[in-house]
Amino acid sequence: MAWLIAYKSEQKNISQVTALSFFALNPLVMLEALGNGHNEMMMIAFITLGLILYQKNKWLWASVAFTFACLIKLPALLIFPIFGLSLLTTSNSLQTRLTRGLIAGSVFISLFFIFYRFMGPFPDVIQGVIDSFSRRSFSPAYALHVIVREFNPEFAKAILANTRNLFFLIYIFILIQFVRKKLTLLEAGFLAYLFQIFLSNAFRIWYPLWLIPFAVLNLNSKTYWRVFLFGVAVQFSMVSYYILWRWHWRYWDWGLSGPLAPYWNYFTIMTPFTVSWTFTLPFLGELIGKWKDKNKFEKELWI
Repeated sequence: MAWLIAYKSEQKNISQVTALSFFALNPLVMLEALGNGHNEMMMIAFITLGLILYQKNKWLWASVAFTFACLIKLPALLIFPIFGLSLLTTSNSLQTRLTRGLIAGSVFISLFFIFYRFMGPFPDVIQGVIDSFSRRSFSPAYALHVIVREFNPEFAKAILANTRNLFFLIYIFILIQFVRKKLTLLEAGFLAYLFQIFLSNAFRIWYPLWLIPFAVLNLNSKTYWRVFLFGVAVQFSMVSYYILWRWHWRYWDWGLSGPLAPYWNYFTIMTPFTVSWTFTLPFLGELIGKWKDKNKFEKELWI
């Protein structure tokens, strides 16, 4: 990944040293990718490779790279519709567009089924994928669900399903904006993964790694601060979950006997509390930057 950024990536007004520093010094990369060894690192490496190949007009090899990213972890699937639309809209010849689309689709389907055959009985593998959608934890949608279910359990049941539907609507809007050339591939991919993280039913602290390929290849004030501060926030969230509650709030007299006593448990208290600042801190840099010098923030890499 570092080699790709240092030697193969190209950006206007952003040196490869700056891009590499953004990647290598990101707290998520240092602690979650290198420290805990999450396979997101392999996934985003192939996504980065695919994006670089796409920028160099090597669309066939880009489709192979994106497919391998999907085989490592399914969230990589989000980039494929955007990539597919790019193949169908970037050529003046209808025949060329259809040929590229069919070849890329064939590459994806062929590699997907070939490699999934080695992962066990195919129905069991697919069932595992389906089961993953039922996970619930530590996301804004789940935090809202936790709060509402204390007062209206029936209404709370609809929250998680509706936030998932909301994501699909936003994703379709992103695709439309991409086709209208209002967004680049990197911008559309960044927004797709950002909304996926915010509107998912479940969240893990290493999920913001998904944003890095799109940020590091399109480094600007927004992508820099959103990804960097998100990485900082999720690391400090562990302090909230594992230290603040277990060492202090769990035994706090005001909590155990005060007005919140009926709700004083780990999930009901800590999920809304921690999610509220973990998912708002990433936008703090943007607010401060625009307040101090909006013109510089929007046109340069404001650090």
